[in-house]
Amino acid sequence: MVHSSLGLGMAVFERTEKAWLRTQTFDWTCWTEEDTLAAQEQQEDLLRTEGWHASVMGAGSPGEMEGQIPWRGSPLRLSVTYFTGDGTNERTAWWPEQAQDACRNKSLIQGRPSARLGFQPEQWAVPAPG
Repeated sequence: MVHSSLGLGMAVFERTEKAWLRTQTFDWTCWTEEDTLAAQEQQEDLLRTEGWHASVMGAGSPGEMEGQIPWRGSPLRLSVTYFTGDGTNERTAWWPEQAQDACRNKSLIQGRPSARLGFQPEQWAVPAPG
C-alpha cells in the first residue's frame, strides 16, 4: 500500500483467512514541495531504496500527479484512489470505479489505516502487458 500526498509512505498488509492485517504502518518520507533538483533526487533515491515513488502536491505540472512502481514479473493488480480537499470541500475518485473494497476506506485514504482491512484485489485492474 503506497500513499502520496504531502509525504510519501508505504504500509504493508498481509492476507489472512478473514482479513488483511497491517504488519507495517506508514513510514513517511517528506521533501520540498517545489519542483527542484533536490526533490527529484529524493524521489530517485526513494525509487532505489523503497522500489517506488510518486509526485506529491506542488511537485511537477499543476494538476498532474504520477507514480512509478517497477514491475518485477509477478502478477500485478492496481487500485488507485485520488482524494482532494480542504476540510470543507472534499472529493474522492477511484479506479477501477467498480472496486468496492477497503481502498475506499476514509482512514486509509488519509494515511491512518486500521490494523485490519478488507481488500479485494480480484476487483482491481490488471494492467495490459507490454
